[in-house]
Amino acid sequence: LLKTHTRLSTYDARNKILPILDKLQSKLELSSAELRKLMMRMPSLMGMGMSAFDDRVDFFMNEADMSIDDLREAVLRQPSLLQYSVGSTLRPKLHFLLDELGISESSISRIIKSAPAIMGNSLTENLRPKVAFIMKMCGLDPHEVGYIISTSPQTLLLSQKSNIEPTLKFLAPTLLLTEP
Repeated sequence: LLKTHTRLSTYDARNKILPILDKLQSKLELSSAELRKLMMRMPSLMGMGMSAFDDRVDFFMNEADMSIDDLREAVLRQPSLLQYSVGSTLRPKLHFLLDELGISESSISRIIKSAPAIMGNSLTENLRPKVAFIMKMCGLDPHEVGYIISTSPQTLLLSQKSNIEPTLKFLAPTLLLTEP
């Protein structure tokens, strides 16, 4: 770990690393094996501040209405969820899903749990262009695309250039879609 994360050597094990490990394990109800796996995948979590961790967990549990079990599963799939800024990364994605795509609050937890990488994708460079392309190509409104996302969240993780565009262009004549 120290070879790839040299900064860890500067942290005080007793006052910095152990408290965050204890908090991660207890708050997310992680087994020792899960905690070890998490640290191997993202050692930088050991340097996370307590208040930042609390803010992120509060966001997922209160604003995204996730249970501890769902949050634990999402974090184990995508440890970087615990490093994204609530104000500039997480909350804007949540508002995009809820307000712009009309996805129900009850679907948000399932979306984050099954496709947590969505929360790290850029709104301007990734998510909005994909949604706009699907809307244009399929003649759908944002809420109809939201329905697609709520039933198949991985759609937003597909590459627009190498997957979504070729697939929709191939299907366009059959489904009578409008080519852009």
